[in-house]
Amino acid sequence: MKHKKLLITSLLLLVPFISKASKLEDIKDIRGEKNYFQDLMLDNINMHIDISEFKKYGIDPKEYGINIDTNNNIYIDANDKGDENSNKTPAIIKELDQKKFILSSGTGDWSTELIFTDNKGNFTIKYLDDDASVRYISEGKGRFSLDKKVNDTTYILNLEDFKVTSPTGEVDSKADKKIEYYKMPHGLEAKDNDDKLSKKFTLYLPKRKRSEMSNQVNEWINRRGGHKYIDDYESRIFILVNNDSIFPFLEDVK
Repeated sequence: MKHKKLLITSLLLLVPFISKASKLEDIKDIRGEKNYFQDLMLDNINMHIDISEFKKYGIDPKEYGINIDTNNNIYIDANDKGDENSNKTPAIIKELDQKKFILSSGTGDWSTELIFTDNKGNFTIKYLDDDASVRYISEGKGRFSLDKKVNDTTYILNLEDFKVTSPTGEVDSKADKKIEYYKMPHGLEAKDNDDKLSKKFTLYLPKRKRSEMSNQVNEWINRRGGHKYIDDYESRIFILVNNDSIFPFLEDVK
């Protein structure tokens, strides 16, 4: 595995990364100090990083897989997919640990919640919809792996090892409201095919510009009445998009 060698430079090199006044909240206020630094690394792996910024906030660079040699050189490679025969996980997959994503049209009562349960890309997912007399549910679990990096704010992920964990096709009439179990959580299916999974997903990182997203993704965001952390110019959250149906799962940031 090759690692990129980055030399420590002055604090001034970080100035372009510090968020300027805008309609959106400061990126550090949204993501917290730890995730703020992770965003910098994932977005700017070809830039120099000043180690004093980590020390300033009492953060251990090793938390991010950064190694510092005796000459204070920093080694990091966010593109590193690891050896296929090793247990190493790409940095971008580790970053998704415990993050929650929501797919919702913004109208009606249905939504799909996807939660990453560890730093290896494993997740659980639950679809829930209600009408006057019936509740529709579908649950499952699976894993996302890294396919490739497209650019500093875009990664392609593979959906793997997915299985439905709820009793597909069954009906429970004993509950207070009748429950019907769907065959697949809404949002994972291929376009116009409820029986087939989409295998490719696009992950947009914070600071992705709206102009760099598809019309379908932008329409979904607008249909929901906008988002607290997305304005007309850019997004400050992670967005996971089904490449077949173009359904966007938006990161749920409290």
